[in-house]
Amino acid sequence: MNIHFAVVFCVLQLFDGVTRAYAGHASSLKSHYKETPSYAQQVPWTPPEPGGGNGVDSVAGGGGPTGMGDPLLLSPTSSSPTPPSFSTDPPPKCADVTGLSAGQAKLCLLYEEHLASIRYGVQSGLTECRSQFLHRRWNCSMNAENAGTPFLGPDLQTSSREAAFVQAIKSAGVAHAMARACRDGRLNTCSCSRSGRPKELRRDWVWGGCGDNMEYGYKFTKGFLDVKEKEKRWKRGSPEQGRSLMNLHNNEAGRRAVLKKSRVTCKCHGVSGSCSLITCWQQLPSMRELGEYLKEKYEGAIEVRATRRGRLQIRDPRFSLPTASDLVYIDDSPNYCIRNMTAGSIGTHGRECNRTSHGMDGCSLLCCGRGYNTQRLVTREKCECKFHWCCYVQCKTCTRNAEVHTCK
Repeated sequence: MNIHFAVVFCVLQLFDGVTRAYAGHASSLKSHYKETPSYAQQVPWTPPEPGGGNGVDSVAGGGGPTGMGDPLLLSPTSSSPTPPSFSTDPPPKCADVTGLSAGQAKLCLLYEEHLASIRYGVQSGLTECRSQFLHRRWNCSMNAENAGTPFLGPDLQTSSREAAFVQAIKSAGVAHAMARACRDGRLNTCSCSRSGRPKELRRDWVWGGCGDNMEYGYKFTKGFLDVKEKEKRWKRGSPEQGRSLMNLHNNEAGRRAVLKKSRVTCKCHGVSGSCSLITCWQQLPSMRELGEYLKEKYEGAIEVRATRRGRLQIRDPRFSLPTASDLVYIDDSPNYCIRNMTAGSIGTHGRECNRTSHGMDGCSLLCCGRGYNTQRLVTREKCECKFHWCCYVQCKTCTRNAEVHTCK
């Protein structure tokens, strides 16, 4: 038993060393702008004017349903994504995973059992992306040319706000999956959460249970995803370095979303619902909550640029400095009305629209003013079914008329 704990301790120390090796420049970043002591800034910023602050999010309460999905490439007529379950396939092996950076490959060998949870987290994040943008001109579509790393999912080549959202939702998905895997006992290097008891919790309530280990999920995701960007040595001020810094910031925003939307959950115990004992623990938000939260950040994303000194700077000095939870982007979004596979746009031709809606799913906006086609469909289906004893079911056949509108 002592040997087992010694091995685990050595592995954790080695992981911490690899992570620190690729984060050596992080200690000098605090001097670039003011920040609160609780937030170690990931990306160097140069404010356009002296001063500026940095907001820090704290763990807050919330609630909502759960839901996850699978990252398939979208066609123009894709329907709502179907939430998947955790894969029962054999876990992937490092030798079979392609596209990892040198640092990620080292971590993969140390934490090979984590690969299944990483894959599931990426899938969950991309499926939530599809759900959030299902009725938008860009519906989280990807293609083979910009699919990026097969294991870590697709990326967009353009450094747009859509690319920022994809980066953040994948980071949030991996952190979410790792924290849940610890709680469920699927990993040998972590277990239930050891977070401290909230000060506002009633004294007669018991703090315990098996909470989601968000601390481990945050730290592992930070080390595994960020090392790919930190080990790159691009020319200062180049578009490649700007994209790398942008990815680092949005990775952090995704992880912060998991902490921001987490909540304390309590349960009653007792005979016949007497609630004589109440236990509470820390619980993850659902992927739907994370998707909605990051969608709001997407709408308010801040445009930045890479300077010659190798830092990011906001383009418009009238805006305040982005916080750790904000999304940032460099390039304007391409025209998603037309097909541009390089930019990840499949266009809106053939997309189904809502003729009576004035929102983004309406035919006027979704079809970009090109008009729409109307197809009348007649379907026959069983209805008014009744069970007769014994033992058969008798149904009537109903005819339904429907109209389907698709963009020209």
